[in-house]
Amino acid sequence: MAQIALSLMLLFAAGLFFRGAMKAAGLNPGFVAAGDLVTEIDFTLVKKEPADARREIFNIIQRARELPGVKAVGVGTMLPYGNFTNSRRIMSTRSTLSNDPKAPDPGASALWTATTPGYFEAIGVKILRGRDFTQAECENKEGRQVGIIDELMAKKLFPNEDAIGQHVRYTVLPKDCSPNDIEIVGIVNTHRHDVQEDVASTGRLFVPFAQGYTGNVFFHVRLGSQDRQSGAGMIGTVRSTLRDIDPDLPIINMAPYVDLLDRCVGLWIVKLGATLFGAFGLIALLLAVVGVYGVKAYAVACRTREIGIRMALGAHRKDVFALIMRQGALQTALAVSVGLLLSLAAGRVLAQILYQVSPSDPFALIASSVMLTTAALLACFLPARRATHVNPITALRTE
Repeated sequence: MAQIALSLMLLFAAGLFFRGAMKAAGLNPGFVAAGDLVTEIDFTLVKKEPADARREIFNIIQRARELPGVKAVGVGTMLPYGNFTNSRRIMSTRSTLSNDPKAPDPGASALWTATTPGYFEAIGVKILRGRDFTQAECENKEGRQVGIIDELMAKKLFPNEDAIGQHVRYTVLPKDCSPNDIEIVGIVNTHRHDVQEDVASTGRLFVPFAQGYTGNVFFHVRLGSQDRQSGAGMIGTVRSTLRDIDPDLPIINMAPYVDLLDRCVGLWIVKLGATLFGAFGLIALLLAVVGVYGVKAYAVACRTREIGIRMALGAHRKDVFALIMRQGALQTALAVSVGLLLSLAAGRVLAQILYQVSPSDPFALIASSVMLTTAALLACFLPARRATHVNPITALRTE
């Protein structure tokens, strides 16, 4: 009975992770990874001035746009589903920060990315209203401060008006003392940065590339085909083009975006949890079935004389079968009841690492209970059926 209860807990945990993995695999990230070839370049590894690095990046973009089969090219300083984040807190310039800790916070946290023209088309994000950055805005660090936000940030900061043309500022002044007044020129669709991200709480702010340049950048090449093989086949051409521009270009990685998503740490953890707990759950189920069968078979063997006497006194085979199965069913019911309590407790412990699944998910709870109960009753069935074939004369003579 203890074995059944613990097995149910493992099966339930496996069900939770499996449900989470299914949801994560079918999740719409808000961008189109298929057909996007991503190259990570880290200029911090070479001694190159930021201005020279930016000129080289724009030269790379121009050359890449001329390659056959390329639809769009763009560069961003942060990769969705990547391994790091960069965020800033922004607020409308018409709002003021209060010194009262109980006052509502007028600001909102935003994932912060510097991009070049064509970035949104290259990554598969739609510009819903307004416009993309211009080449001049992305090349001139001292130019007018403009920004692009997503739908979520627009609703947070400007819930009752159009965000286009509005102005925002950082709640913490920039360290380089640059102007802290950003005009919103575009709005894009909300898209995810991580599989565990709460899209209802984290918005996005994009700034021109020169105004937010960092040495580590991600170069996106949008191809005409979304086939993974086409992206993989384009790697040699793109790498050769980059090497022609600069043989010492610090290329860290180059791969189709769909491959990078498969290696995403957050998604990998969800899948690993589903695989491990699934394996443990199946092993526990097998051990529980073997254990129940062994115990019942031994119990029936020990009661051979009792069963023989019952049948000699007129007990029918159906009565003997019902006797053995009833005892097995009662033990299974009690064990499953204890297992349900253990499962709910385990769900609360696992709640922090579950993905979009309730720690008391009814589907996983019912499915694991039905699966284990069915398996346990089937394990009781064979010994019970064997008991009905006991010959009373042979049983009494043996004793």
